[in-house]
Amino acid sequence: MNIKVSIFFAALMCCTGSKAQVRLPHLVSDSMVLQRNEKARIWGWAAAGERVTVVFNNQKITAKTGSDGKWSLFLSPMKEGGPYDMVIKASNEITIKGILIGEVWLCSGQSNMEFPLGRVSDKYATDIAQSGDYPIREFAVKQRYSFSPEIDVEGAWKPANPVNVGHFSAVAYFFGKSLYDKYRVPIGLVHSSWPGTPAEAWISEARLKDFPQYIDLANKFKDTAYSNSLLRRDRAIADGWYSRVKTNDKGLMANGSNWANANDGAGDWKPITFPGYWESQGPGNIDGAVWVKKTINIPLSMLNKDLSLDLGVIDDIDTTWFNGQKIGATNNRYNPRKYKVPAGLVKAGSNTIMVRIIDNEGSGGMVKGKIYKLGDGQQSIDLSGEWQYNIGFVSPPLPVQTFIRMHYTPTCLYYG
Repeated sequence: MNIKVSIFFAALMCCTGSKAQVRLPHLVSDSMVLQRNEKARIWGWAAAGERVTVVFNNQKITAKTGSDGKWSLFLSPMKEGGPYDMVIKASNEITIKGILIGEVWLCSGQSNMEFPLGRVSDKYATDIAQSGDYPIREFAVKQRYSFSPEIDVEGAWKPANPVNVGHFSAVAYFFGKSLYDKYRVPIGLVHSSWPGTPAEAWISEARLKDFPQYIDLANKFKDTAYSNSLLRRDRAIADGWYSRVKTNDKGLMANGSNWANANDGAGDWKPITFPGYWESQGPGNIDGAVWVKKTINIPLSMLNKDLSLDLGVIDDIDTTWFNGQKIGATNNRYNPRKYKVPAGLVKAGSNTIMVRIIDNEGSGGMVKGKIYKLGDGQQSIDLSGEWQYNIGFVSPPLPVQTFIRMHYTPTCLYYG
């Protein structure tokens, strides 16, 4: 009896496994957009020798997998339209829902392409609110590098709406909106970008054959033991640098308090003008920890409501307090600082904003040309002008120029 039961469950598991053979890449998924007036390639994986049939928009096409389990087929060109469902049949059946046919564009580049619409929500609040009115969808490719070809990417098709569109590339969204305004067809945006990356990272080894120095560099990093050793070295240097700054920063006290919420060394504070870099002012060429503060008077009309603190862009890392309470922190010098100040922290009269800035190399301070204000949506207080600064700790710069940026390496983004 036990043998029969074992055989039965073994057979059941085999049947269940075979019915789960057909797999699809992430790009071929719910809400995808197919290019109009072009053959559309659909592909995936299944058991070797398995027949796979795709049924879509009055088309029925069958392909057979090779010994490697791969299958691929092309749908005939179609006019714009949708939404449609696609059924993919083999030993199992998959239904992909909500497919549109229209214009599909690849949106790639560096930080300007990656920049999300949500970072400029104040400027484009109306556009964000209306985004759900348009058949625009984005597939954001998760950042990943590799030194050999990957068979899939991570990501999902997301429709434009007030919930999703803040995560869309701002450039890609407005480009897609301009396409929609012109053609009035669904728009698909495949967003694949990575800040600061050079062209050679996006190019295949075959296309770099005339640049042997790039091929040689890529070959070095194919040795994972070698590349991992460099990454560990750089991480140890960076961790040690930040640890020394934290340990020696006078503004951070042993009891857990700091200059923002305890004795702030009032006699040591000196004036500084922001926005601007301190290299051109009193502190001079300093890397390490610098604390800055500004005291402002808040009118009665701004009490009993949450406020928004805009601190533009800070080079490099900030932690920010309002009246001694931490309200935010950002560790990327390219990201705008926009922090919520809860109504309970706001008081009539004098209020203090305190910012601990970590500058690891190069210039330090608040970048010019950005918005620095405290407001409630109807009125605001300009924060540019005189602030006060106090030096927490001066350190030699972090040697970031010697660090390995693996995602800058030739071929790695093309394959990844």
